[in-house]
Amino acid sequence: MNSHKALHLFLCSMLLSYNSYSQEPATLIEKNIMRTSLLQTLNEAKDTLTLKNKSDILRVTFINHNDDRETVIDVMSKEVKIPLYHFGVGRFTISTYIDSDIILLGMTRQLNIPVPKDATADLEESILRASLSEEEQMYRNLKPLRPIAKTLVKSKPKKTREAKPRTLDPKTDTRKSKIAELERKRKEKLAKRKSMSEDKLKKSLAMKKRNDRKEKALQLLPTKKEGTEKEDIIAEASDTKEIVENRKRTERLASMKRQGEKQKKVGYNISVARDTTVNVQTREEYRKNNLRPNGKKYDD
Repeated sequence: MNSHKALHLFLCSMLLSYNSYSQEPATLIEKNIMRTSLLQTLNEAKDTLTLKNKSDILRVTFINHNDDRETVIDVMSKEVKIPLYHFGVGRFTISTYIDSDIILLGMTRQLNIPVPKDATADLEESILRASLSEEEQMYRNLKPLRPIAKTLVKSKPKKTREAKPRTLDPKTDTRKSKIAELERKRKEKLAKRKSMSEDKLKKSLAMKKRNDRKEKALQLLPTKKEGTEKEDIIAEASDTKEIVENRKRTERLASMKRQGEKQKKVGYNISVARDTTVNVQTREEYRKNNLRPNGKKYDD
């Protein structure tokens, strides 16, 4: 009987351990592997994200992809601890401002994390309390959660000190100037990216116009070629016709010249035989240049 109970307990423990290990993690972090200088880790309970860098982390921003809402928190610390119970289920982008650069990493909350007892509801206050020292918290006007224990001191005469005027903390000025510089560089990058995209768009439109013109010119080429071929044929035909006519004219003139050299010019005489060697005067020419035997002109 005792062995059955032991076996039953062993099986129950195995099932519980399997369920605990096979359970989907509540938070997934998409680390920025290109920036190895920034340490990005989750604690064992997976409820706190720690960002650690050699130089101060100036600002941390969170963008909720469910409603595109952005939360900006100025920290000014080398180590930033982010309690994750403030974030509901969904996707988030975390921007970390360091020196003169902005490092992005992604976070996916898959399950809700139980809120710890006596936890702070405000995200900024929760991050500052987890990341800053007590002195820095006092400077940020964060009252300590636990009251300071009063210690018994011997009665001594009270000493009065003159109140010194409070000067501006150089850290605050440095942080503000660095953040302003980062914002300026980010705007410059965005403007440069926008101008580059506009230039690319203009170049693509110009290239498209040139291609359209080339395509139209290529479409017109066959017609132009056909017209040129027709003109060449007509010109060739006209040249051939002119050559033939010139040749015929030349042959006719040569024939007439040969006939003029061989033929003999004789007056009007019906008794003379007509051939190619004799050029007999016509009747009309004779009557025009001569009179009748009675001395009168011939009638026309």
